[in-house]
Amino acid sequence: MDLPADCGDHAPLDGPSYEVMFLLDDTTSDAVGVLKSTLHDLGDSLVVAGGPDRYSVHVHVDDVAAAVNAAVGSGHAHRFRITRFADQRSMEPPEFAVLALANGQGVAHQLQRAGITTVTDWRDEAALCARLGRSGTLFLCAAPDAYDAARALGPDHHVVVVGRDSAQAIAAAAVLDPAAGFDQLCATAREAAGDVASSRVVGDPGDDALMGQIRDLIGVGGDAELVTLVTGEGLAAARIDGLLSAVRHERPSLEVTHVAGGVGEPLLTIGVE
Repeated sequence: MDLPADCGDHAPLDGPSYEVMFLLDDTTSDAVGVLKSTLHDLGDSLVVAGGPDRYSVHVHVDDVAAAVNAAVGSGHAHRFRITRFADQRSMEPPEFAVLALANGQGVAHQLQRAGITTVTDWRDEAALCARLGRSGTLFLCAAPDAYDAARALGPDHHVVVVGRDSAQAIAAAAVLDPAAGFDQLCATAREAAGDVASSRVVGDPGDDALMGQIRDLIGVGGDAELVTLVTGEGLAAARIDGLLSAVRHERPSLEVTHVAGGVGEPLLTIGVE
């Protein structure tokens, strides 16, 4: 793999100069823990998702060589993609853009897997404006505050804002056709998000109450076919397994999907389609 010749020499004032992404196989949980610690010290915007057989890693750094060395020392690291932000900024903005605004690392990874450009630093209005399309931007928002941030861009920018939680954003992202025109993308996203009955649980009411909220939403969905549970870091693995098992036991005809949303996500987001 060829690295850029000037790695680490031109860090912008507002953060690291490079985005590094790769896949990691043939590793262990201990090795992944060490990798996370190393990359955290090297830069920011760290996302490590997936596992245990394959991890997807994303980080912003100045020292690309150090990041790559940490990767190859942690297992079978491959499919590297290294981008210098200065090169991105020099490119003309696209005619229109589709951007997903996310908090949790797991949600960001899920949206990226759907082929959507995902922004986690969306609270920086200048950084967000730099990503807008020339003639329009579709925002898929995975949180109420992300929805507010996109709407706050005002009439100077042609923006269409869809979704107020991770379940709605994930549903919209899953059905978008990159080859479609802007108006068609917006209509499809609105329809998909509108078909999701959803609820965000911020506090912890206990497992019985959580299951009650899931039942209520399934009832609202009527002929529901899919239940998506997006969990935050506050919900332990045993409790997640219990909820998933209970839903599958009570409604075996439903497809049940779990997304580990991680830090930044509420305790539980429930989506029913």
